Amino acid sequence: MSDIVLKNITKRFGKSVAVDNLNLTIADGDFITLLGPSGCGKTTTLRMIAGLETPTEGEIWIDGKCVFSAEKGINVAPSKRDVGFLFQNYALWPHMTVYQNISFGLENMKWPKDRIRKKVDELLKMLKIEEFEKRYPSELSGGQQQRVAIARTLATEPKVLFMDEPLSNLDAKLRMDMRTELKRLHLETRSTFVYVTHDQLEAMTLSTKICLMKKGLLQQYAPPLTVYHSPANMFTADFVGNPLHQPDRGRGLQH
Repeated sequence: MSDIVLKNITKRFGKSVAVDNLNLTIADGDFITLLGPSGCGKTTTLRMIAGLETPTEGEIWIDGKCVFSAEKGINVAPSKRDVGFLFQNYALWPHMTVYQNISFGLENMKWPKDRIRKKVDELLKMLKIEEFEKRYPSELSGGQQQRVAIARTLATEPKVLFMDEPLSNLDAKLRMDMRTELKRLHLETRSTFVYVTHDQLEAMTLSTKICLMKKGLLQQYAPPLTVYHSPANMFTADFVGNPLHQPDRGRGLQH
């Protein structure tokens, strides 16, 4: 069970607090979106779970194993956390073909050649990029590069897949197509997805749960429709929808 538990996680940069005493449990197989305005701490939270950023306080557990504890001095390296990370800029190797980009991690893991071929073929088919396997990244469109980046990340079969605004460089039509693709991939792989965005529509359409943050503080953590219909406070109501035009949703909110 690849559940993720954050206990009292705080991250300070000098005197500024990026994430403030965050407690969060991400269930196995969930698609969680970290949502909020710029500077709210969502990317920092993602990076701390992945091991790319060290929390100042608290504990992080992945799959029942403590991967970080400030008190116990535990800090497991990102490569040992069994997670995949999909960056905003795709970070594909320009001198490698699509096939080589996807197989790279598997070769490092010393998989046999026939098993690598089978896995890459499966991913090329899943992401509908079979015809591009011999092309280089410079010969692909943004959407095609994005699919290669996803295939490469999925190749090593991570239990958890982290994505930091992976669709922000795509045009509107491609973004819609890739949202559908990510939703399908989540259902097919049954992995746990943790996704960062500031786009409310993306969060509403993709997530099983939304984690809304503001200035490092958790505002609400609930399924999209709960966040939309029963916002925990005025900030949530304002960020996820316009409360001025939806008087029923504004009732009983904490200011």
